[in-house]
Amino acid sequence: MSRGLRGFLLIPLGVFYVWQCSKNKRLVFSQLVVFVVPVVVATFLWYNVVMSRELLYLFSHNDFYDYNFPDHIPTYAFVSDFLVNYGLGLGFCVTVGVSLVATLLFWKRLPKKMVLFDVMFLVTLCFVVGLVLYLAVNLNLKAPYTSAVKYLYHTLPLFSLAAASLVAKTVLLLKSAKQTITPRRILMILAGLSGIALLTIVLCTNSYTAQQLTTTSYVIFRVQPNLDVGYSFYVLNPPTADNPVLKLQFAGLMIILSGLAWNSKYTITKQTKQLYNWIKQTKINSSTHSDTQNKN
Repeated sequence: MSRGLRGFLLIPLGVFYVWQCSKNKRLVFSQLVVFVVPVVVATFLWYNVVMSRELLYLFSHNDFYDYNFPDHIPTYAFVSDFLVNYGLGLGFCVTVGVSLVATLLFWKRLPKKMVLFDVMFLVTLCFVVGLVLYLAVNLNLKAPYTSAVKYLYHTLPLFSLAAASLVAKTVLLLKSAKQTITPRRILMILAGLSGIALLTIVLCTNSYTAQQLTTTSYVIFRVQPNLDVGYSFYVLNPPTADNPVLKLQFAGLMIILSGLAWNSKYTITKQTKQLYNWIKQTKINSSTHSDTQNKN
């Protein structure tokens, strides 16, 4: 069934691609053929050769027939609970939300392609999440509810790209505020620096969480807090916390973050100086205004 969901995921992406390249129909057709043929061949080999089943077995999977137990009734909040608490994490979800809100607020200043991609991400994510909710809540199917991680994991690249686009938006905010400092531009500077800080915090937090999960022998991705229902698995020989590979992974993350900070040092320094000068000038103006009133 997860393969079927990946198919549904490709539908809005495919429509967007055809719409973008509709002027060159030959190119669209040839690229679609090159993409579809390996997928069809691989699917045929998997079901007909490896599993010795018909190709249509994909649509008669047990996920369509196993229903939830009476004592576990899914609600429409189970996807958000899963994403915030066990799937992506609160920081990641907030970053995606801030990125999409920034698109809504500054879409006129952003490149058209970036806005189109953000719209594509949002529509696709809403479509897939809506489909999972319909299967689990309305049809009362067990697999989309208890195995939410399996049904939603293929949307992770879209969540990641939507969050990563916040970098370009924060840079745009900082560039827009490089002229004479005003309260509005100060707000833009703070928003831009907050976006960079948020992304940095999310990277560090998620890396630490991944390392913690790696050293655990049992992991469960719950679909609701305080309820042991969800996709789980065991690890027979998990690495210890002092494993050199884990330390090397964390060191690599620090190198990447330091490289990004070093590459942006001029922008960060410039915006910080502008913010400091504005605060200093505001204090001088306030002091002058106060002295004038005292003399009067």
